[in-house]
Amino acid sequence: WGASRENLNLEVQKDGYIYPSTMSRIYLKGLNFERAKALMRDRFSRFYRFRPEEFQADISFVRTITVNIWGEANLYGSFNIPATNTAFNALVAVGGPSEIGSVRYIELRRGRSVQKIDIYEFMSDPTVQDNLFLQNNDIIYIPIAERLVQIGGSIKRPFVYELSKEDNLRQLIELAGGLTVDAYQKEIQVRRIIDDEETIIDVPMKSLFDANKEFTLING
Repeated sequence: WGASRENLNLEVQKDGYIYPSTMSRIYLKGLNFERAKALMRDRFSRFYRFRPEEFQADISFVRTITVNIWGEANLYGSFNIPATNTAFNALVAVGGPSEIGSVRYIELRRGRSVQKIDIYEFMSDPTVQDNLFLQNNDIIYIPIAERLVQIGGSIKRPFVYELSKEDNLRQLIELAGGLTVDAYQKEIQVRRIIDDEETIIDVPMKSLFDANKEFTLING
């Protein structure tokens, strides 16, 4: 509205474009709604006279897509969900990974392309979900977690964490929110099963970290 007035109801075609009369095609495939709205406002401004705040776009009907979720999920199979959902929304819908499912190496498969989903990354920066939009017949695969480590004692978030291939003791402490103020940092203990026996390893954490060294953690 404004100097020019128009009200259009447009359908996104299968090839991903809308085709307003007297205008060229506007391709929206792969864009989230905010980016699509900005693109449409720019294109319409070439044919109509209005200020930026005098343009409005709404979704009146959202198509349904099929997403296939396999692997170590609490629920698995093929699910019909609105196309506005992201991969994280789909994971929530199936109850997330099972107790042995990975939260760091979930795969979003689309044809030959594979995109990694890291729930820890999402927890620290929820905007990453904007890059994980879904298309019809996408596959979400949850593998088995390969390296689980439990941390307790003078730590802010005692829990069992899945470590990535690059993570070790320093990263584990960061994931757990850091040490509490009364933590004894000079030495910590690591319990590890070696040859079917539980072994206690004394780790000089402070001297290791001061020397910018790491202590390698293994599964369990």
